[in-house]
Amino acid sequence: MSVRSKIFSAMLQIAGEHTVRLPLLHDGLPLQDTGFDSLAFAILLARLEDDLGFDPFTLADDGAFPSTVGELSKPTRMSPPENSSRLEYLHRRSRDCTISDGHTS
Repeated sequence: MSVRSKIFSAMLQIAGEHTVRLPLLHDGLPLQDTGFDSLAFAILLARLEDDLGFDPFTLADDGAFPSTVGELSKPTRMSPPENSSRLEYLHRRSRDCTISDGHTS
């Protein structure tokens, strides 16, 4: 099953579980128009991460959050570099993140 098919399948399953009436799914559908609330998106993220082995919402090289269903399955978002293990890739990505405790010096 392709990544795109896995995304569509997960969205359909979650919509059924949460009685969300999904519009016709297509690559250009804005995520905000899916009818999913924050809980449904959190469940989608968790299922895709379990199924694919990584978080499809955070792997874009430019750091942009996907705005359409199709952007979730873009190759640059969906797979770590071929010459790198998943763990090495995620470690490199985590070094780019700044963690703040909310205090200023």
